[in-house]
Amino acid sequence: MVIAEASHNVVLLHTLRSLHAVLAKSISINLKNLFEKKATRNLVMEQHHNLYQAIINGDAEGARSAAHSHLVFVEDNLLRICQEETRIERSLRRAENRNRDNES
Repeated sequence: MVIAEASHNVVLLHTLRSLHAVLAKSISINLKNLFEKKATRNLVMEQHHNLYQAIINGDAEGARSAAHSHLVFVEDNLLRICQEETRIERSLRRAENRNRDNES
């Protein structure tokens, strides 16, 4: 929200304000998933710091680049987490099916 306010973009600000609760919950869940590994947490915090510094320095291109890099990183990691959860679910289903077959 602070970045949206600093942009002085009224449309962006109103849009984000209307979606704030949904965005906040989504961000919270995603950070929880990302922060399970200390290395990932440190990278996310470094990316946030880089974005903050670019904004403070008035470096619009640096801020755009930092935001883009961060979003790509988050998307890739959340996709990896989702794939791992799917792999585990498949393994559990196979194990359950084997148990049922052995009981028959």
